[in-house]
Amino acid sequence: MNAAERPVIYQLLPRLFGNTNETRKINGTLAENGCGKFRDINDAALLSIKEMGFTHVWLTGVLEQASGTDYPDRPADAPDILKGIAGSPYAIKDYFDVCPDYAVDPAKRLDEFKALLKRCRAQELKVIIDFVPNHVARSYESDVKPEHSFGKGDDTTAFFARDNHFYYLHRYDAGGGPPLKLPTADLPGCTGLFAPEADFGRVTGNNVISWSPSINDWYETVKLNYGHDFTTGRHTSLLPGPDASPADVPKTWRTMDAIIAYWQDLGVDGFRVDMAHMIPMEFWRWSIKRARVRKAGVFFSAEAYENDPAKLTDGHVLDELLKAGFDAVYDDPVYDVLEGLYDSGKWANDLDALTFTGERFHRSLRYAENHDEVRIASPREWGGLGMHVGRPVSAVLFGMGRGPLMLYSGQEVGEPAAGQEGFSGDNARTTIFDYWSMPELT
Repeated sequence: MNAAERPVIYQLLPRLFGNTNETRKINGTLAENGCGKFRDINDAALLSIKEMGFTHVWLTGVLEQASGTDYPDRPADAPDILKGIAGSPYAIKDYFDVCPDYAVDPAKRLDEFKALLKRCRAQELKVIIDFVPNHVARSYESDVKPEHSFGKGDDTTAFFARDNHFYYLHRYDAGGGPPLKLPTADLPGCTGLFAPEADFGRVTGNNVISWSPSINDWYETVKLNYGHDFTTGRHTSLLPGPDASPADVPKTWRTMDAIIAYWQDLGVDGFRVDMAHMIPMEFWRWSIKRARVRKAGVFFSAEAYENDPAKLTDGHVLDELLKAGFDAVYDDPVYDVLEGLYDSGKWANDLDALTFTGERFHRSLRYAENHDEVRIASPREWGGLGMHVGRPVSAVLFGMGRGPLMLYSGQEVGEPAAGQEGFSGDNARTTIFDYWSMPELT
């Protein structure tokens, strides 16, 4: 990425973006609350995004996820492994498919997604999708590429084996032994059990080694294994190097490389990588190098946090990710200071320590909103001052370096995310777990 190619990214979740249904029933189904479709991201919408100055569209949550909605070729998932009826976009069920909710004809969902890619190219907008390397849904099984289904051939008796996709619980691990007991027993329609894990269990996406994960854990997901036992620390230097043959790398590396290659071949221009710091740097050096052989300009941005104990490097993880090949890394510290000016007594000169020379300063992706953060226009956040706070905040972000900028759909019109929405509750964030719509966009 050079100075002439500064990405300006518009993040949108198709489920929300095109949904004009105003029912907004708490915990409503797709039939009740509606759902945006790929076709709603039409030429007029894309032209409007282009005219606002955006260069990239991040199509958030397009990969097939675990969901409570039933389709002829895909039964609904058990409610015990779901967060919300629609399901979490970060509990992926098939990495080689897209969410059927977003298609007018679910049987032709990949064709409808390809048509959306074509519309984006016609407007000279580059397309980013999610890459979620750390974990998958408990119900993961690929029907598009069954040969690449995670867990196939794993030794379920071993907590760690280099060529297992997952980490498997021992009977003596915390939580009382099998079966896996999920924290959902008191929720409607739930039993607290997941039948496929009656005799064995797997570590959660947030590294919890327990037969009884808590409601605050990523209990709906299972952690992927990159050939490193995370319980032994951060020393991953014995993993293969960037020029290793696919035959010589851990199995998960090969599967993930096949996933990236698949979406590149379909015409995706880049990837926003979820929780990239929880993955060995050696994998990133190897996989990004291979992706750039396939297409030199492929864009990789990393959601990553230096203060997360789960990071897999002793160095500054944002710098290490850039060295490993990422184009950009999240600038969470600047976000925290800017929000803190309004909500927690921070001062403008607290930004001074975050203004520095060095490569990372000009390769930091800056934002005032994304799907994980509160809405600026929420009446109880950002000092309750409303959407107009976004203008000075965005000006500061634009002026801080030459790195990418990002805006979240709805931010431009003051979407407040006010009130109870479903699984997310009333938390000043637009839900990513439920069938919902945004009042300011309907």
